[in-house]
Amino acid sequence: EMQKEKKADVKYYQTRVESLINWVPDDRSDNYDDASGIGLNNAFNGFDTNHREKAETFISELERVEEETDDLDAVLDYADARQRSREVNDIMYRYVIEAYMVHSKLCKKNHVRYPDPPKMDPSVMQSAAMTGSGVGVGVPEELWMNYWRCDADFNFHHNHWHAVYRGSWDLYYRQGELFGYMHAQMLARYDADRESWGLDPVKEYKFDETEPDGFDAGFEFHNKYGWMVPRPKEQIWPQKYAKENQENEKKIWKCFDEGLVEYDDIMLPMDTNIAGHIIESSSRNFSRNLGSFHNMGHMRVYTEEMKKKGRDITTYMGSPLCAVRDPIFFRWHKHVDNLYQYWNNKVKTDLKENAPPVIIDPCDVIMVPGREMPKDFEKWGGNDWMKTDFSNGEIQTTLKKAELAFEWDYKLGHEEFTYFLRLKRKPGTEGELRLTLRLFICKEEHMNNRRRWIEMDKFVHIMPAKMKQCVVKRLDRESSVIKRSHDATNKSDEAKQPSIEIKQGNCDCGWPYSMLLPRGDKNGEKWLLGVYVSDANNDEINVCASCGSMSYCGTEDQVYPDKMIMGYPFATPMAINNKVVSISDAASQLDNFCITPFTIRNDHPFVKPAPVIPPIPVEEEEDTPLPLYSPLNVLGEFGSSGYSRSRLTGRLRVLLDDTDFHQMGVERVRVVFKGRSDQAYNITNVRIALRMGNTLNIDPKCNVDVKFKGANEAEVPMEGLMSDELVLPVKTGGENDYWLTFTLGSPGCFGLAENHNRTNTYRLNKNFVEEATVNDDWEMFQEHIKQFNNIYC
Repeated sequence: EMQKEKKADVKYYQTRVESLINWVPDDRSDNYDDASGIGLNNAFNGFDTNHREKAETFISELERVEEETDDLDAVLDYADARQRSREVNDIMYRYVIEAYMVHSKLCKKNHVRYPDPPKMDPSVMQSAAMTGSGVGVGVPEELWMNYWRCDADFNFHHNHWHAVYRGSWDLYYRQGELFGYMHAQMLARYDADRESWGLDPVKEYKFDETEPDGFDAGFEFHNKYGWMVPRPKEQIWPQKYAKENQENEKKIWKCFDEGLVEYDDIMLPMDTNIAGHIIESSSRNFSRNLGSFHNMGHMRVYTEEMKKKGRDITTYMGSPLCAVRDPIFFRWHKHVDNLYQYWNNKVKTDLKENAPPVIIDPCDVIMVPGREMPKDFEKWGGNDWMKTDFSNGEIQTTLKKAELAFEWDYKLGHEEFTYFLRLKRKPGTEGELRLTLRLFICKEEHMNNRRRWIEMDKFVHIMPAKMKQCVVKRLDRESSVIKRSHDATNKSDEAKQPSIEIKQGNCDCGWPYSMLLPRGDKNGEKWLLGVYVSDANNDEINVCASCGSMSYCGTEDQVYPDKMIMGYPFATPMAINNKVVSISDAASQLDNFCITPFTIRNDHPFVKPAPVIPPIPVEEEEDTPLPLYSPLNVLGEFGSSGYSRSRLTGRLRVLLDDTDFHQMGVERVRVVFKGRSDQAYNITNVRIALRMGNTLNIDPKCNVDVKFKGANEAEVPMEGLMSDELVLPVKTGGENDYWLTFTLGSPGCFGLAENHNRTNTYRLNKNFVEEATVNDDWEMFQEHIKQFNNIYC
C-alpha cells in the first residue's frame, strides 16, 4: 500500500529519474574498459558519431525493458543497477537516461519531465569570475556576453534539443532542417544582444585561425562537473582534421551547386532538410562520404590539447550539456550556418503563391506592454479601420541578479507584452478564411538581412465567412517558440488559450520565455515587427503546442506541423512573381505582409558611445545659394552635378507636400543628401514628421528619426549619401503633408526652385537651434524663421 501511495505521487518518478541523471561515482581513480568500449572514466563526447553509436545500444536496452515490462519502476531499477555496478561510463549513461526519458511513453504517462535547471547552491562559494564579467564597465568585451551564454534555461534548451534529436542511419523527416533553423535563430538572437553592448556580430571560426582567448565557466560549474576543464587559450585546429573538414566542406559545396547527393546508392534531389542532415551530420549514410562537418568542430577544436592533460577530461564543446557556454561555440556555428545558408540562398520563396485575401497594414499592428488594447484600436469606419494614430509600443527588458546554478552576473527578462493585429478581408471574398499569422522581429538597421529576423510566434486564426474585419489579440506567453511553463494551471494565461494544451511531462522543449526578447539598450533600441499572413489551408499547420515549442521542436510523434519551410517567409530570398525582391519591397508590395517599428529599452545604465564624426570648418554664413537648378525627381548618382554649393548651416525644415509623393499610400521612404563634390558636410538630428495642419509645426506623435546605418547623424561624403529605409508614421495621401527637419553642421548644397510657388525650405535662426531641437516645436520661434524664395528640396 505504501508503494502504491508513493507511485500515486507525481513527484515519485520525477525524483527517481533526476537521481539517476545526477548520480556520480564516489571514485574516478580506476579506468578500465567498460561495457560501452569508451572506457570507464574517459570523456564521453556527445557529438562523436562513434560515442553516440555506443550510447544508442544502451538507449535501446532501456526501451526494450520498457516494452517487455510496461513498468517504469522496472526500467529505472535496471538503469540504477547498470549505473551503480560501474559497468558503463557514467557520463555516457547520463546521456542514455536523458535520451530515453524524452522519448519514453511511460515517462510521459507518469508526468516525468526533463529536470529543470537547479537553483544556485548557497553552500558553494562562487569564485569572483562567476560574477565578475564587468558588464557595462569600460570597453565592450566578450566576457560581457557570459550572462547570455551561461543562462541556465538557454543551456537547458540546447541540451534537451540534442537529447530529442539524436543521430542515426535514418533520414528523419525535417530533422536536418530543424537543426539548421534552430541554430540559425540562436545566432540571430546572440548577435542582437552583442550589438546592444557595442560588440560586433559574431565572426565565423576559420580552419587556419588561432582562437586567442580561452574560456572558464567558473568554479561552481567545475565543482559539479569534475570531468570538464576550462578551454585553454591559443586553440587551433589540428592540421590533420582541419584539412579533412576543408575537403568535406568542398564536397558539400559541390552537392549544393549540383543539387544532388548520394544516399543509399541513389541520387536524391537536394532540399533544405537534406542540407541540414549533411552538415550536422545526423545521418551516417551521408557522413560516410561527406564527413561529419558540424560534429567535427565539437570534437576537434579542443581534442589535441585535452589529450595532453589526460584521458578522463574534456571541455565544453564536447557536450550538448554546456557547449553554448563557450564563445567558440557561436564562432564555429557561424561557420556552420554560413554553409547552411549557402544552400538556402540558392532557393527562393515566391510569396504570391501563398497569399490569402486579407489586408494588414503597418498601422494595423501594435506591440504593447501589458494586456490592454489601446483605446479605439478596434474602431471600424464602415469600409476601413479608423485611421487614429497609435504610437507603437516600447517594451522594457531587465537584467536582474542571476538565480540558477552556473549562471553569470545577470539573468535577462522582460515585462509581459501583447500583440494586437487588425485584419481586413479583401472585397469579393466571403468564405471562411483560415489564416496563419507569422510574427518576426528584427533590428531596424538590419531590415533587409533575412538572417537577422527572429521568429516570435506562429499561430492560426479563423475569420468566419462574411466577416469583413477582426482584431486578433496574442499574448507573449502563447508564443509558439517558447518552452511551456511547468507551473501552468487552469487559471494561467497559457491554459486559457485554445492554441495551447497544458500537459505535464510534455512541455520541455523550447526557447526560454525570459529570453524571448533581445536586451535592447538604455536609450531604447529601434526594432521592427514583421507580420506575414499566409493561407493555413496550404500550410497544414497544427497549432496545438502540447509538447512545448512547435517552431523549434515540432510536435511529439507527429509530422512537423507546418508545411512551409522553417522560418518562412525569411528562410530564403523572397520573390514576387518569380522575381527576387528585398524584404522591404516585399512588405510594401504585398497586402498580407507588413512591417512596423517598436522599441526595446533595457534597465542597465550602459550607453553605447556615439560614432565620432570629425568636425568640419564652417564658412561664413550666406543665405543665398548660387543660381543653379537641377530637377530632384531624377536621382541618378548622388553627387552634386547640377547643384549649387552654399555656406548655409543651422536647423532647416523642408515641406514634403502630399503631391510630392506622386501616389497615395506610400509608407516607406529614404532621404537622399546630395554631395558637394568638393568636401563633405555634417548633418545631425534628422527627422520626418507629420505636418500639423497648415502650420510650421509637427505632430509629435508622428515624428521618426532618419537613420544612416543606424545612426541619427552622418557625414555626407562628396558623392552623396542615402538614408536607411524608414516607415512613415502615417501613409501618404489624404492631404497628409510632412516636415523633414535636420541640422546642417557644415555647409551643404541646394537646388534652385523653378518658380517661387515651389519653394519649400525654412531655416531657424542659429541662436535657437539647440532649444528648438529638443522637441522640434517651431511655433514659438515664428519671428526667427526664414523662408527661402529660391530653394526647392
